[in-house]
Amino acid sequence: MSEEILIGILEELRKQNRTSREIWDLEDIADYLKLAVNSVARRVVTIEGFPIPVQLPTSEKGGHKRWYANEVKQWVRRFKGTISQGAARSH
Repeated sequence: MSEEILIGILEELRKQNRTSREIWDLEDIADYLKLAVNSVARRVVTIEGFPIPVQLPTSEKGGHKRWYANEVKQWVRRFKGTISQGAARSH
């Protein structure tokens, strides 16, 4: 392999490692899914099987929920090529 290819592979591995440690809030998830924050809060993160959030302690009651970006992306990939029954009927 050429040095250029190896450097490219190394850069991609570094990028993946950074992403695996990244945490998202509702706004980040909404941006990724191209949905409104309110829709994500009410209709997405409440779905059974959606990744369990990390509950960050704060002085406020309940704290702040965050999700690991790589877990959210893996969850989304599970639906590749599928369409819900409701969506299929509306088309």
